[in-house]
Amino acid sequence: MSSSKWDPFKDLMALKDRMNRLFDMSLSRELELATGAGAGTWAPTCDVMETEEGLLIQAELPGLSEGDYEVLLDGGEVVIRGDRKLHKSKPKQGAIFRLDGRYGTFRRAFTLPDWADEAQENIKANYSDGVLEVKIGRAKNRDSD
Repeated sequence: MSSSKWDPFKDLMALKDRMNRLFDMSLSRELELATGAGAGTWAPTCDVMETEEGLLIQAELPGLSEGDYEVLLDGGEVVIRGDRKLHKSKPKQGAIFRLDGRYGTFRRAFTLPDWADEAQENIKANYSDGVLEVKIGRAKNRDSD
């Protein structure tokens, strides 16, 4: 008969991990209900700021390729929308231990200020290192003729 040493902290850590997962699932479900976002939707983190050149929007889109999202101008709004897939390769049956990432379709819309130039040539988008930067220039002052 072999004896093994009992480690109470190992059991406590496993219990703590299970409780954290339970709270995470519960809180994310409450957030989905409160915001009206259904299953399969998420909202990427975005920063919007005014710069000397105009408006800068930075959206965190880790793991996406350029074909996974699009930037649109729609009636005085800049819309960033797309789809973040769960995994490119299929995991082995029962081999997923934890999923903290958010996946599914997303849509973020930002109203442009009055001074923003909505001309297509003055809107530039660049995606690098998981961050999409959208720059919108300032409209030329038309009153200074």
